[in-house]
Amino acid sequence: IIPLELIVILVFSRLAFSVQVTGSYLALVAVSFAGSACFASMAIAVASRAENTETVSGLMNLITMPMFITSGVFFASSNFPESIQPVIRILPLTAMCDGLRAVMIDGAGLGGVLPSLLILALWGVPSFVLGLRYFRWN
Repeated sequence: IIPLELIVILVFSRLAFSVQVTGSYLALVAVSFAGSACFASMAIAVASRAENTETVSGLMNLITMPMFITSGVFFASSNFPESIQPVIRILPLTAMCDGLRAVMIDGAGLGGVLPSLLILALWGVPSFVLGLRYFRWN
């Protein structure tokens, strides 16, 4: 379903706002899939230990809300103190936003988004492994 959603968003943004992809479509797809897989893996890891859906919801908010605030989704991440910039730079949402911006705005290709893909993999793979390890059917 992700490919369909990506196509709809790209077509809508092009028609409604004249947004163009200046970089590689392959890089755009790679960052989109890596980001989706990373966040799905994180959700699996969190859900593997939760007792009910309310707990999962609360834990996911606890994880995602700081990323929404600091990763440049709503506010420029450069506005935060220099002392926490290294932490912000390794967050998966920051990596995804940076990778998508690099493709859409800066014209990056696959090589230009490799650092973002690496950060997403470093979060996603361990999360997936932990989720599989600790998941239990009730």
